[in-house]
Amino acid sequence: MGKNGLVDKQCMMKLMKIVGDFSKYRSKDISKEAQQKRLDVYGKDKEKYVETIMETMSREEESFNFCTTAILIALNIAQETYMRSEQALIMDPMCQMELLQKGIESEHDASDVPAALDKARTIELLKEANDKSFEAYKDYAAAVKAKDPYLTPVVVS
Repeated sequence: MGKNGLVDKQCMMKLMKIVGDFSKYRSKDISKEAQQKRLDVYGKDKEKYVETIMETMSREEESFNFCTTAILIALNIAQETYMRSEQALIMDPMCQMELLQKGIESEHDASDVPAALDKARTIELLKEANDKSFEAYKDYAAAVKAKDPYLTPVVVS
């Protein structure tokens, strides 16, 4: 424990990484199944599409909470201590930047990148994908706003 009864910064960052990795591993099937469910209703039933996204988010959150609790119990760390430590860490802008950097560094993508996919082409494809997402969102906007307006970024992405 660090000062004020909080988990110290470096330990907390490692703990958050462990929880995140465990949750990601445990939720991989949820993501695959959810993708198929979304594809099954995309373009056919707007309300069902939004409900599928919400259901997936709920299942992933449950899985994350399970993983967090399991690790905290194993390490004998009180949930309240973890939550206060996490809040203190997240409120520090320098820690936010460090967490973001660590997240970027930990991504391991073994995909083969086509030779034609240079910086300019990547930017072009991203802009095109964003334009299509925003265009498609127009059809889903009413369904999203009826369920939860805060879902807009999730649905657009």
